[in-house]
Amino acid sequence: MMNLNGSWLIIHPFTKELRIQKRDRKSAKHTIVKGDTVSALAKKYGRTIEQIKDLNALESKYTIKTGQKLFVK
Repeated sequence: MMNLNGSWLIIHPFTKELRIQKRDRKSAKHTIVKGDTVSALAKKYGRTIEQIKDLNALESKYTIKTGQKLFVK
């Protein structure tokens, strides 16, 4: 993932697919704390698990770590 003036160039690790994802000023980040799960974050922020995974180019819904910052909106 590379930041390009507010947009992100995302390269999928397995398929090597390139995608540009724009971030608007309303984008929000969440800092992961112990016990957080992608499904709980999706529910808290009114998103689906797939949306959280796509916003952050996560390989799996379980690949989050304490202290990691994820886009949630």
